[in-house]
Amino acid sequence: MIVSPRSLRSPAKDHKGLLALQALRRGLVVTALVAAVLLPGCSRDPVKQTLAGLRRGTAAQRRAAAEELGQMRDARAVEPLIAALQDPDDSVADAAAVALGRVADSRAIRPLAAALKKPATRWSAAEALVGLGAPALETVIAALSNPDVEISRALLPHLKQHNVKDPRLVEPLVRQLRSSDWFVRHSAAESLGRIGDLRAVEPLANALRDDNRMVREEVARVLGEMGDLRAVDALLVALRELNTAEAARALGKLGDTRALEPLAATLHGDDIGMRGPAAEGLGLMRDPRAIEVLLAEILNWELRTVVGNGLAAANWKPTTEREQVYLWVCQGNAAALARARAQTCRVLLEDVQSNDKPRIDHAVFALVSLGWEDMVPELKRILDESGHEEMAETYLNCGHEELRVAAKVWGDRHKYAITPYGGSRKTSWGAWR
Repeated sequence: MIVSPRSLRSPAKDHKGLLALQALRRGLVVTALVAAVLLPGCSRDPVKQTLAGLRRGTAAQRRAAAEELGQMRDARAVEPLIAALQDPDDSVADAAAVALGRVADSRAIRPLAAALKKPATRWSAAEALVGLGAPALETVIAALSNPDVEISRALLPHLKQHNVKDPRLVEPLVRQLRSSDWFVRHSAAESLGRIGDLRAVEPLANALRDDNRMVREEVARVLGEMGDLRAVDALLVALRELNTAEAARALGKLGDTRALEPLAATLHGDDIGMRGPAAEGLGLMRDPRAIEVLLAEILNWELRTVVGNGLAAANWKPTTEREQVYLWVCQGNAAALARARAQTCRVLLEDVQSNDKPRIDHAVFALVSLGWEDMVPELKRILDESGHEEMAETYLNCGHEELRVAAKVWGDRHKYAITPYGGSRKTSWGAWR
């Protein structure tokens, strides 16, 4: 038998060795505990560790530390983050501004106001300041008086972002309506509308003559929302002379009857882009006379969509089967027209027999737009009996072969040179499907 050296050890020696090992382990544990208490460098406090990273390391490491401190939201980080606003690396300074906004401590207000003057930190400092709320409002107001337009460009969007509605902002925002920068003027009008203070009505009415169309549109929208009739005259001028679309809607919201005739004239005017807003303005008036103006054009194929939108704005409800079909046609609502197919065909085919050209054309163009194949023979018959060049050109170019041939035959018979492809086309086959 082979005896190992280990088996020759005495039991007494093994016991002493075990006791010595246990004592050594206890000593190491005690030493570690004392070191944790007495040595600051060994602290496990994550804020302190991150603050150390803010003061040293590469720019990327300092920036990461600033971002992490913002997430921690610990008040101990405020003063070091304020100091980091002066970091030589712009990205670190910007991260410090963002972090101060998240920590939300009023000690940061003055340093953030100073950071507005630096392009690298301006946007983040503006967001942080506005986000601080009421304690920083006076500082924000003072900053809006700064002649540097870039500071206003940074602050104003954040007033919207944070939904700030404090009436103390009215006067500085009114001054911003005269800024040299169109974006600032636009944002100021938007903020004034959000606040809703009627002191702003007259300055906004004057701003309806702004050189920038986007500013005029925003000002008109705001005046419509504010609901003060002092704006009507200026809005009428903006509608007639400056073709301001939002002026039409604003006049409708204000509901002053002086706007009825100008809106009706705009609906029938040459500016196609203004017809829709005028129709909506008429609808928003909720005046029976304005609805009559819209209903008078319900069979006008060119105006059908804007008329439908205007009637929707008026929350108008059809009272007859015919009115219901006409409204669905205005909306291009193929699904509803198909569900009520018998009703649809009855109304449209009665119009075909009316000997009234607008009604016939409206019915024909609606049937072509629906693209119901079984109506092709009827459409060919209508062309033969009541057709005209515009209808024939629509058939020729609508994309349906039988109607194309029918149009060609009709043109040859009437000695009309009907224009293919580039000619008139009021709709195409199945356009609403």
